[in-house]
Amino acid sequence: MRTAILVPCYRRPEYLEQVLSDLMSTPQVRTGTPVFLACDGGSSAAIAENIAVAVKARIPALHTLVRPEHFGIGRNVYEAKRYLFEECQYDRVLYLEDDIRVSPHILTLLQNMLHWLEANYDNACVVSTAIFCNMPLEEKQANLAIVSDCGYSLANHLMTKECWNLTRPWIAEYANRFLQCAYADRDNARITEWMQSLAQRLPVQCGNRMFPAYWPFKEYFMGTPATSQDGAMALALRLAGFSHVVAIVNRAWHIGKQGENSTEEAWERSYAQTTLDVFEEDNTRTYFRLQG
Repeated sequence: MRTAILVPCYRRPEYLEQVLSDLMSTPQVRTGTPVFLACDGGSSAAIAENIAVAVKARIPALHTLVRPEHFGIGRNVYEAKRYLFEECQYDRVLYLEDDIRVSPHILTLLQNMLHWLEANYDNACVVSTAIFCNMPLEEKQANLAIVSDCGYSLANHLMTKECWNLTRPWIAEYANRFLQCAYADRDNARITEWMQSLAQRLPVQCGNRMFPAYWPFKEYFMGTPATSQDGAMALALRLAGFSHVVAIVNRAWHIGKQGENSTEEAWERSYAQTTLDVFEEDNTRTYFRLQG
């Protein structure tokens, strides 16, 4: 299985430096798993600064994709994933936003999660970890093996090529119809209308080998859904019949206080009390349990 790591970036080299430092602590990156830096363009993109940070990180297999203009995060991520899955033919891609710090064991954990899911379920092709978790350390230790169906939070995830191939039509439609402009200029009303029309077709998932979905997806997308690329991808996953499975204890941590989609106030409200614990058990864990 050929695996690559994708990190989109725009401005914020101080965050990217921490993210790449974490990646260099993973055994996979140290031994040659390729890291693709998707640098969004534009006059304020800080491309040179971000590339300098990446070179300084001394990642053995570093590749850069540089946009000639400002694509915005959704279009930048879509084009980068398309390149990795379709042109480079990777089997799996670990996606990390440029302000998500990670445990050194995260790729091992996610690969083991995916292997366990594929052995037990037919509809799980995307796995991730929570990016905030306010449990005390003792409670986290007791819940390291717990996984759950997840909503639309996709700040970090490991995706298979099968999943990309089957969800791409809807993700491509979202990118081509709504992301050919600045991120802030998206027509959220039209995106909501598009999501609501697709939500009418959401399949009912049932059966012994279907990972149980408890989140009310149809009701959510028929209401006022998030119009971000995460929302579009979550909808595409459900339309293709897949489930997004998350480890409820965080092995990743959102540090971005400022950016196109983040503010210090929102960060303080959601992530300030989160700590990124490191769990050596993740290197050997191969069995997981369902929440509840």
